[in-house]
Amino acid sequence: MQQSLSPIVVRLRESLARVGVGDLLSEMEVGSPQAGPDQAMLALTRLEGELEEARTRMPPPSRTFVPPVQGRLRKWLGRWVAASSGITRSESAPATKLADSTLLSTAMAQRLAQRQVQQEIQRELRISKAILMAESELALGSFLLPSQWIDDQWLSRWSGYAANARSEMMLNLWGKILAREAQSAGSFDLRTLDFLHSLSGGEAEKIARLMTFVVADIVFRGCDFLLADAGVSHEFLLEMQHLGLLFGVEANNFTVTLTSLSQDRFEAALPASGQMLVVRSSNPLQCCVLPSCKLTPMGRQISRLVEAEAHRGYLQKLGQAIRAQGFDVQLGRIRRTADQGITLCDLHSI
Repeated sequence: MQQSLSPIVVRLRESLARVGVGDLLSEMEVGSPQAGPDQAMLALTRLEGELEEARTRMPPPSRTFVPPVQGRLRKWLGRWVAASSGITRSESAPATKLADSTLLSTAMAQRLAQRQVQQEIQRELRISKAILMAESELALGSFLLPSQWIDDQWLSRWSGYAANARSEMMLNLWGKILAREAQSAGSFDLRTLDFLHSLSGGEAEKIARLMTFVVADIVFRGCDFLLADAGVSHEFLLEMQHLGLLFGVEANNFTVTLTSLSQDRFEAALPASGQMLVVRSSNPLQCCVLPSCKLTPMGRQISRLVEAEAHRGYLQKLGQAIRAQGFDVQLGRIRRTADQGITLCDLHSI
């Protein structure tokens, strides 16, 4: 199985194992070494269902604990909970006195231990799902092994946040973060991880809305009426600035000057969520100045995670503003090539 994996996935698994992350996946591979990512995900989903069934059928304190699930997970639960049956009354007295001054029974201790183990395995399930999602994304391309690798502290912080993800959407997000970090270490710093962990659903929706108006890490302010109609008012931009994603919102005269990719002539490429504006001029010294606000470093990191379709009317307005300064402007769609490069298709002038 290991030989069929790409070098970057093998390196990822080795790093996760070193910091003690992904234990459940390793446990499953011992029993089914030939299982692929899809089979592993099905197995995790099945275990998740068994745990939920066990949670709803917890035995009363008077009954002896019996692990409710089967196979390897049953043995795992049994090993963890067995230790609780050795709790003596003297050992449990300081922390287990009930309202009627009686001590916690062994059966109750087993029940509490079972609940704790189930919660820990649920956390492992979430981490394992996020890892498999990352591996699936890495398997889509032929990524070379990077010279710099993921920091152990970063992996530990990531696993803690992935373990608390409560939805498939958030698990997919943490999987995507791990995949991008494996491709290029430093893509997401610890501050960005902390921010994403504390993000509310409403804030996430607003960030997705913002990213539909981000072109080459800027938000063009030369069409404020269009922005306001789309829910991106000045107050909205100030809120995004308060979150730490933008800067330059309050400055009325804040501008961005485009730089040329060529010394012989002016050429600039402005990517925008799967599309790109191509700006050209025969004069390499010609300047293009745009009233804008810009993404912060954290804003740029988060923008890599948002798959938002750029607002077509907004791109047209931006292209027209650039053309008015004496440039040739074209708009096209970005298409990824097999070697992870890009090509433009459906190019047309604005």
